[in-house]
Amino acid sequence: MATGFVVVDMRALLDDSRVGREAARTLEQRWTDSVAKAQSMREKAKAAPGTQKTALMEQVQKFERETEQALEEARNTLRREVLARAQPFVKEAAQARGVTAVLDRASVVLCEKADDLTDEVIDRIDALGPLKV
Repeated sequence: MATGFVVVDMRALLDDSRVGREAARTLEQRWTDSVAKAQSMREKAKAAPGTQKTALMEQVQKFERETEQALEEARNTLRREVLARAQPFVKEAAQARGVTAVLDRASVVLCEKADDLTDEVIDRIDALGPLKV
């Protein structure tokens, strides 16, 4: 059996692939929209009288917490989906090269030469089209 390893830049799969960038833009737009909505809610709360003001401000805070949590969950889901999409391509490319290990490029401290699968994997995951965000 062949020994050796290849590397994949996991950060690049998420940040540099078209799929990853499009998903990030969608999440960023959701964040921008939620900030605008929270600001609008906050302005209405400030204009409300006494106890209504307190109740409305609590609603704003709840909205912000829930939105932040939902966006974090969406970000984690997208990360898992990109990595799951990449997995079969990484495995196939490693097998074609006869290597027994694939390492994240960020975790390799020293190596004179390592075959980097990143660009090949990005091309293949991008070819599958956008993720559902």
